[in-house]
Parts: sequence; structure tokens; C-alpha cells
Amino acid sequence: MSKILYVEDNPQNMRLVRKILVAAGYEVIEATNGLAGIASAERDKPDLILMDVNLPDINGLEATSRLKAMPPDVSEIPIIALTANAMHGDRENCIAAGCDGYLAKPVMKNELLNTVALFLKQVSSPKATSEVPSTPNVPLTNGTPPVATATLEPPKEEPHTPDASPSNGTSAAASEPPKQEPNGMPKPVSNPSNNNSSQAR
Repeated sequence: MSKILYVEDNPQNMRLVRKILVAAGYEVIEATNGLAGIASAERDKPDLILMDVNLPDINGLEATSRLKAMPPDVSEIPIIALTANAMHGDRENCIAAGCDGYLAKPVMKNELLNTVALFLKQVSSPKATSEVPSTPNVPLTNGTPPVATATLEPPKEEPHTPDASPSNGTSAAASEPPKQEPNGMPKPVSNPSNNNSSQAR
């Protein structure tokens, strides 16, 4: 189960976001100010931090800057800024402070869950990638390893050889063309019945 640290001083916002995340199967750690959020991040090592910008002690951008200056086990935790000050330049200020994402309040349920799932997937993807052996010079399509294919050649046709065996009671010799006399005329074929009659005479 992924752990999410939510740094928020507004109890109503805390209850709403906590309810959405818990229902989706996440463990939620709460902090009500910036310093408490920094201490919780160092202690609990969450998978993701949701950081409110307007906090009572230090603001969320200052808390983010301090977290990103810490060792990798803390600084590499993704931080998503949540702010009601959805004004021009707010996103850029959050990114400049070290935030990895930005959501403007009021946050819709689907938008929150989709953003959280996206960042958690990015956190787990380096580990999943390292377990898959790489294949040199083989492009990936839509993140899916290509399936090896083979090109099949059509079977070669054997030359057709006429059947030399007799069929329908006709011998193979009968299919030969008639022999010709030297003058080009066909050689007459003797009729056995004529020969019998001549012998009888």
C-alpha cells in the first residue's frame, strides 16, 4: 500500500482528501503545518507528498525547498502542490520551488486520483524497468516490448509432371503423333481386319 503525506492546515480539506485517498486504497499521513510536514517526510518516508501552499508557519514552497535539499531518500519523493491561489504564474512558482506537480483547489476527485496514480507509477517505474533485460537496437512501441515475428515464404510449387500411366483403357503409345513418310505424308496404319481377310483368301 502506497503512503501519501498530506500537509494541510484546513481540517475540512484534510477530511475530504483523506476520505478520497483512503477509499482508493492509499495510506494517508497527516501534517498540519510545514515544519511538521518536513519532520514527517524524514521519519515516515512516504511515497508521495501533497503540499498545501498556504500554511501557518512556513509556506508550502519553503517546505518544499527544504525537502528537496535533503538526502536522496527524502529529496526524491515527488511533491504535488495544492493551492487555492490559482493565479497566473502560480504553477511556475511551485515548479521553481521544487514541486513535481501542481493542482488548483478545489480539486476534483478524478483529477486528484489520476494525478496521484501518475506520480506513484513514475516512482515505481525505474525498479520495474531494471528487472526487465534490455534488448539492444529493438524499439519499444507504446511501452510494450515488440513481439518477435517471422516472415513465412509461400511453399514452392513443384513442376507438374503428366501422369504417364494409361487411363480409360488408352495406352501411352496411342497418344504419340503418327509417324510420317519421307515425303511428309502420314504413314498408313494397317488394319488388322484387312490382313486377316487377305490371308483367308
